[in-house]
Amino acid sequence: MLSQETQGRLFPRISEALTLGRTSPIDLNIADPTLCQLSQGVHLIDQQTLEDRASAMNREIWPDGRGGNFYAVKGNPNHYILKTLGDQGFGFDCSSPTEILDALKSGVGFGRMMYTANATPSAHLKFAMDKGAILNLDDIVYLGMLEEVPKVLSFRVNIAGMRKDGGQNKIIGEAGAQKYGVPYEKIISAFRKAKGMGVQDFGLHTMYATNNRSWKVHCTTLQILLEIAKKLKSELGIQLKFVNAGGGIGIDYKHPDDRSIKYGEEDKPFDLRRYGIEVNLLLREFEFNNGWRPDFYLECARYPVAPAGIWVAPIIAVTQKYRRFACMAACDGSDLLRAGMYPTHHHVDVLDSNGNPVHDRPIIKQSIVGPLCENIHAASQRFLPRIIIGDLVVFFHTGCHGIVMGMDYNGWTKSAQVMRMSDGTLKLISRAQTIADIRCLQVPLV
Repeated sequence: MLSQETQGRLFPRISEALTLGRTSPIDLNIADPTLCQLSQGVHLIDQQTLEDRASAMNREIWPDGRGGNFYAVKGNPNHYILKTLGDQGFGFDCSSPTEILDALKSGVGFGRMMYTANATPSAHLKFAMDKGAILNLDDIVYLGMLEEVPKVLSFRVNIAGMRKDGGQNKIIGEAGAQKYGVPYEKIISAFRKAKGMGVQDFGLHTMYATNNRSWKVHCTTLQILLEIAKKLKSELGIQLKFVNAGGGIGIDYKHPDDRSIKYGEEDKPFDLRRYGIEVNLLLREFEFNNGWRPDFYLECARYPVAPAGIWVAPIIAVTQKYRRFACMAACDGSDLLRAGMYPTHHHVDVLDSNGNPVHDRPIIKQSIVGPLCENIHAASQRFLPRIIIGDLVVFFHTGCHGIVMGMDYNGWTKSAQVMRMSDGTLKLISRAQTIADIRCLQVPLV
């Protein structure tokens, strides 16, 4: 759940953030209505939480400094977020040239980016190399698309056939049915060919699960990578420079006291400290038995960033149909698509029009929806204080995989992003979209 400290820093600033996020007119009765924003909501992100969670990861997982986290830029590519995480020592995992350019804005150093892409044109591979990224190839065929041989190269391996402990979900799908990664049975051949081409140093990467909160599942991922590392050493003489267990460390989106949902053992918070202890035991044991060990990396985005953000939207109508609907003056399809697309759960709080928590109304079952012409609900059938017009609904854990996944279907625009800086000030870090923004690619009629 969103920590009490984060709530204490963000909730008192919601009204101010909503004002700051009004970066364009909302009254369409102006000379050029395309200059208007449609969303009256705002994303509010706490820089202190970003710093604290990044610092905790570094402290618990990498006390010896041998490795680190390559933040997956796709989670939220806002440059203020990237700069904050880069200042904490994070590198960046990129999956497109756009994300490489985003990462470079943070001032990231040479070799502190991984390029983990699939269906990748050769020109993109060259671009990534030229910008200092380590190539993490998704298949052996991409070796034939390289214009030059890199000094350091990594492969992404699909380890589905090596484990039966579960851990996937409907977001990433079953590991054996994913399009990602070199199949385990072909990974030795991939490294053999790359070595024959002249690659000097190697890494190995995988991505097995997403939003999984079991430290055991994530430790098993590292165990398997180390088994492959030992096999590469014995069969090819390749001593891996690093292994990267990908992302997938989950957060506790659900509130244990929310009677709208089932809350089970798998919904409890991830035990970061236990995970750090166990992975370091595995690495030390590997080094003791083999006389060497690779550095250890992750590519987590959700864990450090999602709990730093909230999305706030005003309620402009309440309807009674086959169920009670509270209607937002912002579009979930643009700002929080994942809630209705998968669907996934985000905890919701209700504030009155002054930004104060609502405690004096009956708790009833109701749904919260946006204006999208699709039958998706941002929050379906929740037990919440009776929502009325003028209230503010606050969605938790939206810092990552929130606004970045949004679309402009139906012509709806995204909210602004505002960051509460560590010094207590508020800063606009991305303005609200306007109608002109989402129609700017259209060629004028002639």
